[in-house]
This record gives sequence, C-alpha cells and structure tokens, in this order.
Amino acid sequence: QIEETEKQCKNVKDSKILMKAESKDLLLGMPSYYWQSVKQYDMVKTAKSVKQPILILQGERDYQVTMVDFNNWKNELSQNSKNKFISYPKLNHLFIKGEGVCTPAEYQKSGNVNEDVIKDIVSWIKSN
Repeated sequence: QIEETEKQCKNVKDSKILMKAESKDLLLGMPSYYWQSVKQYDMVKTAKSVKQPILILQGERDYQVTMVDFNNWKNELSQNSKNKFISYPKLNHLFIKGEGVCTPAEYQKSGNVNEDVIKDIVSWIKSN
C-alpha cells in the first residue's frame, strides 16, 4: 500500500501525468480535475481577499495541520489587525485534549471539543 500511495502521490505532482491519469491512479481515488483544481487554488490569496475578520485556531498537537502551517497563516494574514490567531498546546486536530505526541489512534477515543476553544469562538464572534 505504501508503494501504491507513493506512486499515486507522484502522479498528482507530475502535471503531465495528472492530466491523463484515471482516478484509480491518483490519491484517494479522486479524479484528475479535483487534483488540478487543488494545485491551482491559492489559499493565501483567497484568504487575503476576504474582507471579514478571520479567526484561525490551532491545536499544537495536530500532526495534520502543523504549527508550521499555523505560523505561515499568521505571517501571511497578520497585517489585518482584526484577524486573530490562537493555538492550544494540549489539543489535537479535533481540539480534544491529550498528552504527548498525537497519533491516529487518538481519534478513535471519544472526546469533546475543549471548552476554551468554544469560549474563544464565542468571544471572537461577539467582538466582531
């Protein structure tokens, strides 16, 4: 499976192959037009064009969207003083509290979104 996934990833990255590839040869079985649109989408440019304030929250134990990603967003969008960025040291991708390095197995455990996250969202909404 690892070899197949690596091949599919390579196919997505190679524009010439991607144009002609079948879904079965691409990551997650998604069609070529999906991956082409993902590659063309400029998230930062889109976010910068948003007139409303943006709230970005980050679980510091998240291995899917990392603190590097969070800091990149912060660097790109902090020129708008109404944008807010909050990270939570003990939370994972689902904003559920845990200890140590987060693993996929952690997502199988029941949990609730941390109360601080909910309070921060409510506070931010009320202030905007």
